[in-house]
Amino acid sequence: MSLSRAGMDGIPALDPLSYPGRTVDGPALLSGSQLFAMASAEQQHMGSWLVDGGATLDEALDEAGGPSNGKRHPVIAIGSNATPGQLRYKLSRLGLPVVVPMTTLRVSRLGVGVSAHVARNGYVANSPFADPGGEAEVVLTLLDADQLQAVDDTELPRYRRVLLWSFAMW
Repeated sequence: MSLSRAGMDGIPALDPLSYPGRTVDGPALLSGSQLFAMASAEQQHMGSWLVDGGATLDEALDEAGGPSNGKRHPVIAIGSNATPGQLRYKLSRLGLPVVVPMTTLRVSRLGVGVSAHVARNGYVANSPFADPGGEAEVVLTLLDADQLQAVDDTELPRYRRVLLWSFAMW
């Protein structure tokens, strides 16, 4: 389904009042301007999840010329980085492939609040914080090395990516 048809083509960087934008509501593969639903299976490696159309995620990634699921970096996305439209915008304007697996994820000991600054794009960004009793619904993106660098570059100097102490999705 096209991002436009799904209502997920908004780009908060260009339209600050749309921040943070609409996120996926389940497993999906962002491919260019298309969003393909994925069927997840418990206790099954994410690379073998089925993409709408019948291929596994790893087969679809291989067909698109990108690295498999296991060679990507899992990144918890907060705010507009969790939206397909914004992610497509950030990657495509740099000439990078827009092929990104995404899924919702519930993370314990994490809260989401707002940053103490106005972003250069004109919105007050969502920001994660440690919350020992908290739980947050976030979007997990699986980025290749170039995509990861591109997203990191858009976040500096206000944010920096940190590793979580535990992550057991695989």
